[in-house]
Amino acid sequence: MISVIIPTYDAGPKLSACLYGLRQQTCRDFEVIIVNDGGRRDEYWFKWSMPDDVQLRLLYLEPPSEAFRAGAARNLGLKYARGDRTLFVDQDCILAPDVVAEHWDMPLDHVLQGSRRHVPGTRDYSPIEIANIQQFVCGEDRRRFMFFPPYKDAAERLARGEYRFPIHYRFCWSFQLSVPTQLTRDLGGFWEEFGYGGEDQELCWRLQQAGCTLLADFNLVAYHIDHPRRALTGKHFELIKLSQQQPGLIRNGGKLPFLRDL
Repeated sequence: MISVIIPTYDAGPKLSACLYGLRQQTCRDFEVIIVNDGGRRDEYWFKWSMPDDVQLRLLYLEPPSEAFRAGAARNLGLKYARGDRTLFVDQDCILAPDVVAEHWDMPLDHVLQGSRRHVPGTRDYSPIEIANIQQFVCGEDRRRFMFFPPYKDAAERLARGEYRFPIHYRFCWSFQLSVPTQLTRDLGGFWEEFGYGGEDQELCWRLQQAGCTLLADFNLVAYHIDHPRRALTGKHFELIKLSQQQPGLIRNGGKLPFLRDL
């Protein structure tokens, strides 16, 4: 089984669209863990969004806060994950039907990064539109056009028509990213010192140091419902460097426990 973890904060219809995308998956051997990062507790709009054969759990990150705590939210979900692999998905991403199956088939010593295509965020999408979401695409994954280090090698491979290839840890973005569950727990999960941005890259650096191969597959598409881009402050680069200077690979003070039951 693979666990799908979605951190959310007042996503409303976008999260509902994300869950509809999971309904369409060809793989059924997965669970969904939604972690509410201090937003409203109006769960009514997604309780009916998953079929009976897919377990849906809802967790709350306490205490409520307006701070950006995606790493801590994902770590809370990771504590309860039952799958051998864990797939992190952003609340505003609709997965193509084969995505979960491909992540589940990946060996446990691999980290797998998917791609994304952009759809307008100025509207809500109906179930029929979600099933045909590719017709609304308005932009491609910008990493295709980053012909500068450390993205250059990947951009050149994509330009040559390659779709699956090894990547630098800076290429790892958590909108669609799967990791080996137990190893990630053993390393302490995402380092919670991060605010917005960089926590995914830092985790993937540690996973690589622990023996994992980092791989991208641009045939695995998440359709990203666009929103105004957040500005990065550059602090995440400093935190990654700080992490790389520390002894050992475990962060947050220790290993994450596995909590089997809520």
